[in-house]
Amino acid sequence: MSENFSFSSDGLPEAEGFRRYAELYGHGADVSRGDGAFHARVKAWRLHGLIIYDRTLSGVVHSRSDRVARDGFTHFVISLVLEGRVTGGAASGFDVAEAGDVFIADTRRATRTEAHDVRMITISVARSVVEAALGSANGLHGRLLHAPANLILADYLVSLARRAPTLEAGALPGLGRALIEILGSVQTSPRRLTAQRQRQTFSRRELVEQHIDASLADPHLSVDSVAADTGISRSALYRLFEQHGGVARQIRKRRLAALRSALDRRDAALPEVLARRYGFDDERQMERLFLEEFGQSASGYRQAVAAVEAGEPEDSRLRWRTWLSEVT
Repeated sequence: MSENFSFSSDGLPEAEGFRRYAELYGHGADVSRGDGAFHARVKAWRLHGLIIYDRTLSGVVHSRSDRVARDGFTHFVISLVLEGRVTGGAASGFDVAEAGDVFIADTRRATRTEAHDVRMITISVARSVVEAALGSANGLHGRLLHAPANLILADYLVSLARRAPTLEAGALPGLGRALIEILGSVQTSPRRLTAQRQRQTFSRRELVEQHIDASLADPHLSVDSVAADTGISRSALYRLFEQHGGVARQIRKRRLAALRSALDRRDAALPEVLARRYGFDDERQMERLFLEEFGQSASGYRQAVAAVEAGEPEDSRLRWRTWLSEVT
């Protein structure tokens, strides 16, 4: 089953509901009050390389300006408006998105959007997925897609949100590939040859990443073993992951992400068991690498998770930070 979190301001005083919502979303955007009464309901699921949200919002503004330069986000956010409207502006690249519209935001760019009694389906998707679909991500920020051109994409987003709670792990990798094909059909691009090359690169990189994820417990997992097991040469692996810090960096990143997910789930295994499970040399190395990656030791992070009640905004915020690190 896919990992999830949820939030609702229902039953809370408006000021308290907004405070908790701003606390939850503070990692991804600056949150402020908009026109009218505030309310929010959010359900979110982590899929493979995608985060999908079903959100009902009003009276709230999300903005990204100064934080763009410091938070390091690179992914795209694609939103389908089902009800109500979202107002944008110069930074967001569009004026108004109404029911049936899809709008796209590049997290490397500043944005400001305000929700007015809106329900929308949103996905956060890695830049590599968008580039595999279109050949280039240039010029997408602020793009507004209308019916009927966006209907297949809209149907797919609605289906993802509806089926996300019951999806099995084995089905998840194909969802990103399906999104690539659908985006490619919605957005006519002159870069077809570039897109084909990007898709080939994406497919090979995905093969390697799946192999890494399946082999995390192997303490001998390395560039050489990945090359031998996938049939991809060391030089080709270097080219595939050059922009991601190399294969060794990717192995380390996936081990740490898996460990952090286990801690988010309040896995009760002893530290030495977790170290073996995710292929670290020992508990000491696990703690050191976790600290280098996330600015906090694994034991400290475990204590932080244990200190908040499951389902509370802080618990969801910690979980969401882990998810965003995997699409950026």
